[in-house]
Amino acid sequence: MIMQRRMPVLHGLHRPRWKVRPWLMHLLAVLALLLLVYLASPYVTLWRLERAVAAGQPGALDGLVDIAAVRDEVRRRLNKNSDSRIGEVSDSFIDWLQQALRRAGADGDALRQTMTLNWLAGLLTAHIPPGGELSDAIEHAFFDTPTDFEVRIDGGQPLHLHLEPRWLGWQVTAVYY
Repeated sequence: MIMQRRMPVLHGLHRPRWKVRPWLMHLLAVLALLLLVYLASPYVTLWRLERAVAAGQPGALDGLVDIAAVRDEVRRRLNKNSDSRIGEVSDSFIDWLQQALRRAGADGDALRQTMTLNWLAGLLTAHIPPGGELSDAIEHAFFDTPTDFEVRIDGGQPLHLHLEPRWLGWQVTAVYY
């Protein structure tokens, strides 16, 4: 007869050292879900922006674009003493801006008259590849910081959009090329 050797029972090794409370698991699940919603929400805004441009109605951009913030970013970029999220601008953007300032005169209303939802819809439409959609031209779309989502749209000359979180989603707050 073969003798079986008994292994000593080590108490405590088969039990977890700490037990996660059910309320903590629910809290972690809710936080993970909120994080996923936060990370996905700028992409939903891009999809809505694409649908609005495809509809061909610039008024549909109203809830997706904070046009006053777009103008303010350009104003801050023009002021060398202010910080702006607008990076290096192209010569064509500078030329367009100079023409807008000449047309509007010296009353300081040039940006309000030229930077409109129609202007932005035209820029976005110009970057749509033939037979494609705006999403086909998106080269980069990711968080620059937790509160700044940067989009680079290729179309000969890259168009840059910055989105910021608002109460009911993300809005475009800076545009340059």
